[in-house]
Amino acid sequence: MAITLSERAAHELKTLLEESGIQNAGLRVWVAGGGCSGLQYQMAIDDAEPEETDLVFDSHGVR
Repeated sequence: MAITLSERAAHELKTLLEESGIQNAGLRVWVAGGGCSGLQYQMAIDDAEPEETDLVFDSHGVR
């Protein structure tokens, strides 16, 4: 399993990360319970160190 961004999406995300002013930030994606199907995909800018159970992907220089 991997998450891959297009070059344009990576460029836009890099811009957002730079504008956030948070050092070493990345995009965190997770699945939460809820919604009609019982699952929701969520995203946030996050600078926390990855936990042991996290999977970290790099796509066009964005993590």
